[in-house]
Amino acid sequence: MVFWHHTMEKLLSWDTLHMLNRISMKLLALFFMLSTSAWATAPKITLYVFKSPTGIDWQSPYTLALSALKNQIYGYFDGNERLLGHISIDLHCKQRRIVTGMVGREGESRRMVLQEDAGHGVLFHIFPGRLEAQGDLEKEIREKQSSGLVHAITYLVDDRTCDKMLAHYDNHLKQGGVHNYGFPLNTLAGEGGGCSAFGVSFLQVAGIVTPEYLKAWSGSVWVPKKYIGPHNTQRYKSADQPLLSNSKHKPVNVLSILLDSDAKKWGRPQDPEASFLAFFDPDTMFKWVEEQVAKNALPFLKHEQSYEVVIETRRP
Repeated sequence: MVFWHHTMEKLLSWDTLHMLNRISMKLLALFFMLSTSAWATAPKITLYVFKSPTGIDWQSPYTLALSALKNQIYGYFDGNERLLGHISIDLHCKQRRIVTGMVGREGESRRMVLQEDAGHGVLFHIFPGRLEAQGDLEKEIREKQSSGLVHAITYLVDDRTCDKMLAHYDNHLKQGGVHNYGFPLNTLAGEGGGCSAFGVSFLQVAGIVTPEYLKAWSGSVWVPKKYIGPHNTQRYKSADQPLLSNSKHKPVNVLSILLDSDAKKWGRPQDPEASFLAFFDPDTMFKWVEEQVAKNALPFLKHEQSYEVVIETRRP
């Protein structure tokens, strides 16, 4: 034992041993937090990541259209209505808790594709939006934890960081973002946004998410003009506002995308008529959680068939 101790002293510098000791203490403190009642009231934000029925494939205009169609079919039979996946938040700060997520007006995406022939114009469409109710979300989360259709990413934060996220939420309400749902909105400015951009924006304004994670959760494409049908580019101002007028783009039937041989690849930045789209993808984030668990890269909890990875951001 003495020999082993002296050998380790030679192999590891005092700074390295000190660093390992600090890491061990932080892990021990985290384990204590997770295993005591203090966990329930600790300031934190959890992103719940809902899986789509069969996954969304962003490899090309063709695979995107096909996978969206598959999700419509499978979702009808298995009851999973999160056709593009979904992100919701559970923000717990001091005595205030917010459990919600951004969604569009029910049936509007289907109407845009089938009746308005928007094609991939739906990617640039601003839908009338709303915030989900806490009770509905909590019920769905409990149900989907038993089948493994939802995972979670939890950040432990301090009170000051929590206050930043509360201010972001309040600004979202003040700026009318609650009424607008879709990819092209500036979520950080409170304009509204898709469900995943809405959820991740809380981590961004708090400054607690790393560029590495943002890159792992996101994607981007250049959409050729010929696949972009009519869509709305105006923001809504109230909950019951009538539908706003769509642009004058040429109608694009989804079947024409599936039959077009050019649809096997996206456009390029140098294409003058291609439109850029950046996004966070719930299915990608869902797989990311499973990868972190498989690699033991982050501490995690298991809730029936669902995983929750935990990220500590507080300083000792």
